[in-house]
Amino acid sequence: YLVGVRREAWAAAQSALMSGIQWGSERVFAESCRRARAAGLTVALGRLLADVDRPEDLGSWDRARVANGEAPYGDRRQRLTVIVPTLNEASHIAAALDSAVGERDVERLVVDGGSRDDTVRIATDRGAQVLESQPGRALQLNTGAAAASGAVLLFLHADTVLPHGFDWAIRQALSEPRVVGGAFAFASDLRTPGMRVVEHLANLRSRYLRVPYGDQGLFARAGAFRALGGFAEWPILDDLDLVLRLRKQGKLVSLDPAATTSARRYREHGVLRTSLVNQAMLAGYALGIDRARLLDWYRRAAL
Repeated sequence: YLVGVRREAWAAAQSALMSGIQWGSERVFAESCRRARAAGLTVALGRLLADVDRPEDLGSWDRARVANGEAPYGDRRQRLTVIVPTLNEASHIAAALDSAVGERDVERLVVDGGSRDDTVRIATDRGAQVLESQPGRALQLNTGAAAASGAVLLFLHADTVLPHGFDWAIRQALSEPRVVGGAFAFASDLRTPGMRVVEHLANLRSRYLRVPYGDQGLFARAGAFRALGGFAEWPILDDLDLVLRLRKQGKLVSLDPAATTSARRYREHGVLRTSLVNQAMLAGYALGIDRARLLDWYRRAAL
């Protein structure tokens, strides 16, 4: 409630308003209003809001969203599906799936391309639904998207850890109708000056050019993704292709929380060499070089 107070009357009325009220009782509100009026103050009541201080009060959030013309959080129209493609990712998949446990209504799908290690067992133990597919990241992601029940799709690499509150951040971003998707900031688990430069440049590209990559946790409205036909099932640069097509459908956002990706390739081949190879792949894409040839160059350069 709101109590409108004439400034000159406050000092005289303060003692009468505060003393003797049995705080915590159901009579606090009524007694406060009575005393305020008795002291010559004007009482104005604002819009009634619901307290959320017990588990049974959580429904008030859904009722408020419905009153505002929005879907309740528990509605499948608000469901977020996390899709993780895997192939022998036993050393990383647990951390990725643990980070993908959302605050509300998050579905987790692992699409395995024929792992021979403990990837499938670990994913199942973590409560994820496991689908089988032929190997190929884009194919696996499309397989997961076809089975997803969520209105929002989050494509997560098996060696990427999402930030806390990722689902809330995505839902907030998509509350703006013009937004069709986006990604998180990029961070790695390698703490070296060279890697800090890579992170900084990646985040500049994502924020100002609106070109995030798959290792940043790409997300999109399911309707927009399916309208585009999903990922082009290319052996390389499928994430870049999707982002460039999504940009034509609406706004892409760059979220401040960082998704942290393993720097295993940078550790194995060096930060400078890996960065140069990545840039060469982008140049080849821009020049229209065949994707299979680019993949062959990438594999030879990475050896």
